[in-house]
Amino acid sequence: MYTIARDAQVSNATVYKLWPNRSALLADALVARFPVPEPRTGTGGNDPVAELSTTTHNLINALGSDLGRRYPEIRAAVYGAELHDQLDKALFTPWLNRITDICREGVAIGVFRGAMADSIAGVHVAAAALAAANIPLTERTTSQVATTFVDLIINGVLRKD
Repeated sequence: MYTIARDAQVSNATVYKLWPNRSALLADALVARFPVPEPRTGTGGNDPVAELSTTTHNLINALGSDLGRRYPEIRAAVYGAELHDQLDKALFTPWLNRITDICREGVAIGVFRGAMADSIAGVHVAAAALAAANIPLTERTTSQVATTFVDLIINGVLRKD
């Protein structure tokens, strides 16, 4: 903490006022660098299948980045259940909310099954993204696996027959 204060040319008290400990500082630094979903361009008229696929692939890329792959290690270095919850919510809630919104819109226009309108659909898609991003294969193979996972979720769980 001293080194950060010195490099920022502020007092130790200023650093500790912003972050009470190293774990809080680490959590904030991680949240600031982890990609968030791009803003939606609007609703109604978007193809929910294509939008869900694109959003999920973007999440896979975020999870597959150096920072995403190191997340479990970084999370383990952060002490305290409260900080773990804060970190998880800050990093993954925006993605889960986006996926859930797309699923709800798909249900509203009759593209997705009505039973999947709640957050369960978002959890399925996010879990597929997490699994695809953490398969230690070549980049091309990971992309193919990710595409397969996303297609399975969309066609098998969400898409209305």
